[in-house]
Amino acid sequence: PLQPKVKPELKSALRKETWIEHAVKTVCEIEKLLEQDKLAVKGLAKLLGVTEEDVKRAAKLAALLHDFGKLTAKWQQLAGVHENSDAEKLLAHTAQRDYAHFPSHATVSAYALWDAFKEAVPCHLGRAVLFAIAHHHSVRAQQVPDYKLHGGWQEAVTLAMNQAGLNGLSLDKVNREQQSTTELGKQFPQLESEHLYTAYVLLSKWLRLADRIATEGSEDAIFRYEDWFGNL
Repeated sequence: PLQPKVKPELKSALRKETWIEHAVKTVCEIEKLLEQDKLAVKGLAKLLGVTEEDVKRAAKLAALLHDFGKLTAKWQQLAGVHENSDAEKLLAHTAQRDYAHFPSHATVSAYALWDAFKEAVPCHLGRAVLFAIAHHHSVRAQQVPDYKLHGGWQEAVTLAMNQAGLNGLSLDKVNREQQSTTELGKQFPQLESEHLYTAYVLLSKWLRLADRIATEGSEDAIFRYEDWFGNL
């Protein structure tokens, strides 16, 4: 008889990880995935009428900023980071990895970055990146909790972008706070929008795998993740 599949446990040691460290590490991992999946990169660029470099840059920005929503005052407070702490001390992961009482961060990332990405990334890529970021933990996530960014958020993003060799994102366009719970303007790319949906699917794949590898610290994460997900 078939035995039920069990989700593989994280093998990496649970430790604190700064926001900058995790952001840059995720960019490094997505670069490897883009190289392995170069035919998909080429195909998506042709489909959207953009360059392959545009696709790669969009994916790397998604990797760098997927956890942007953790740079809120509330998230950092619950992680034990003081409100006046330097940018280098802001966290992406706590040692305990127990986030049950933490506010959602993925939808905050997409909501806060929406206007900035519309200018920084061409065609459907910007919207696809934002949907991929919003859904990198929960597909169809839509609710955005109230938030206010930590005082060190801009320096943290600037330092991470410099380390990752990325630029061209206007941080002046970032929505720095939302005083009440709201929702993303769009819940999910429409299936009828073939180009946008294709870009979303590919960017989501690259982002989720890169994030998982960066978190676990092992490329085996891809095989264990795909084996588990393929047998649900």
